[in-house]
Amino acid sequence: MSYKILKTEKLPHSQLKIEAEIEAKEFMSFWPKALKYLSENAKLDGFRPGKVPENVLISKIGEMGVLEETAEMAVAEYYSKIIIGEKISAIGRPQITLTKLAKDNPLNFTIVTAIAPEFELPEYKKIAKEVMAKEESVEVTEKEYDEFIQAIRKSRAPHVHAEGEEHKDDEHVELPEVTDEFVRALGDFENIEDFNKKARENLQQEKIYRSKEKLRLETLDKLVEKTEIDLPEVLIESELNKLQSQFEENLAGMNIPMDEYFKRINKTAEEVRAEWRPEAEKRAKIQLIINKIALKEKLEPAAEDIKKETAHLLAQYKDADPRRLELYVETMLVNDKVFQFLEEQK
Repeated sequence: MSYKILKTEKLPHSQLKIEAEIEAKEFMSFWPKALKYLSENAKLDGFRPGKVPENVLISKIGEMGVLEETAEMAVAEYYSKIIIGEKISAIGRPQITLTKLAKDNPLNFTIVTAIAPEFELPEYKKIAKEVMAKEESVEVTEKEYDEFIQAIRKSRAPHVHAEGEEHKDDEHVELPEVTDEFVRALGDFENIEDFNKKARENLQQEKIYRSKEKLRLETLDKLVEKTEIDLPEVLIESELNKLQSQFEENLAGMNIPMDEYFKRINKTAEEVRAEWRPEAEKRAKIQLIINKIALKEKLEPAAEDIKKETAHLLAQYKDADPRRLELYVETMLVNDKVFQFLEEQK
């Protein structure tokens, strides 16, 4: 092995500090590559790019300049070898510091990288079972259906004009009668009977969805509450960036530039991100918990399902990065599998 791990040290917030060394011979094998790169990018009078003699190049940028480029190339190649070889679950960009740099000597450096945090899952099956026991009835009551019909009739009521203003007066406006003609005007309905059947089905589906969402959110809240995770900053920043992107999209939909919004609320971007931080931390925790449950219970989406859904989304978002979209799809499908698993614990 051409590198040596001198020391590893766990730091707060799921970070790892690695002190490493690359053997002198291996380190110096990058010297010609560094010279070639520097020669190709040097702008020296009288020399074409890539044709600058070694002695001229060193006299202009100094031996230390060449050594630093050599070290950069060596570390760039050996970082991934160290991470894979030592089975380190690194995430995000590392901070690398050279600690010993001299020609024909071993290269010493430190790596500080965020790592996937280690944590214990709570009794997720028990938590899910307790929450799912609260499942409510999803039958549509006559009262709910009557309120739905009344809302539709009010939305189709004629306008009353008073003092030049348009408004609806619930007490005095005569609401339209629900007839075959009335329901046909609402959509693809044959008659009142057909409308009632489809409307009740839709209301029930909506009620099922809302009930499921409520229980899912409660389950997640309890899992987060009972799980201690020392989150790496890189994961929190990633979630903050997602929140900001979504917020910017929402504002763009209302034709409000981000900087104008900050002026209106009299806050800076940094202040708003600080307010979002608890939500970002919660989201990061949730995804880590879901991923760990998926791993433990071997809940993997089928490769063909990932491929099919990615292709479907690529057809809609043609400018999207296929690899990033595939990762997004895989995450969503894993999440669905975990939710289904938790819902089955009732």
